Amino acid sequence: MLDQLNEEYRELIILSKFQGLKYKEIAWTFSTTEASIKNKMFRAMDKLRTLFYKLDNQSHEL
Repeated sequence: MLDQLNEEYRELIILSKFQGLKYKEIAWTFSTTEASIKNKMFRAMDKLRTLFYKLDNQSHEL
């Protein structure tokens, strides 16, 4: 399902959730602010949640 996200969102989720980096560390990596990373992570997780519910609803229709 991660492959359905754009590259930036996918990378943020991987760095945060799978590699355990803090938002501050990710911000440093991307040369941006921690607030910007928090905002992008919120949007990335929201998009992932939407994709998940869409897939879940499709499986219940079968």
